[in-house]
This record gives sequence, C-alpha cells and structure tokens, in this order.
Amino acid sequence: MTSMGQSLFFDSLENTLWTSGSFIVDSTISNNNGFGLEKLDSHQDSIKTDRTIWSFKDSLTLSFYDASTNSETLIGRYEYTKENNQLIIAFVKNHPLEYSVGIVSTGNFVLLTKKQEKRNKKRKPNHG
Repeated sequence: MTSMGQSLFFDSLENTLWTSGSFIVDSTISNNNGFGLEKLDSHQDSIKTDRTIWSFKDSLTLSFYDASTNSETLIGRYEYTKENNQLIIAFVKNHPLEYSVGIVSTGNFVLLTKKQEKRNKKRKPNHG
C-alpha cells in the first residue's frame, strides 16, 4: 500500500535534490544497508556541512558537496527505476539493488532501506 508521502516522493523525484550526511565512496556504496535522505529545499550554497547530493534525473547522480569550498565532486552516475513503490538502483552494473522507501514526517526526510537479497537455497529432500 502506498502512503501519501510515498506518492509525493515518487511524483517529484526527478525535480527534487536530496542530501545525505554520509560520505559515499563509489567502490563501497552497494555495501550500505540504507541511506537517510533529506530534501534540499534551498540552494546548495546554503549547505553548512559536507553532504552527498542525490539527483534523480535520467539517472541517479551522486556528488560530494564540500561546504568549505562550495564545490561538488562527482561520485558516480547510476541507473535506477521506480517499481512497486521501491527504488531499484544499479550501483554495480547488472546487479540492481531494491530499496524500500520510508517517509518520515512531512516528506522532507526519506529512509531508503536495502531489501535483503534472496539467495537460492536448495531444499533438502524430506526422507521421512
């Protein structure tokens, strides 16, 4: 079931910048279990602490914003899709990861939680 906050998040995703406090490194990004995102309502020059900026346009662009120099450094660009109220992000090519979207309060805060990957386990036959 979709909440009103989730609908607003997905409807405005391509037109909204989001930030996270954690410094993200391209080589380890897929190991993170999730990300807390905050909507950037003002110009990024108003950011007072170092942040990672998330821009969902044709692809997801992550950049590191250095608040002391007001400069951005590209971390990477990643393919993503929206499906069944999930974000599916391919941080590693051909290995997309599913994230559930949790909306906090007014929709200015979002928690992306990585869904556990399903492992194919062979069932042992029941001999009994």
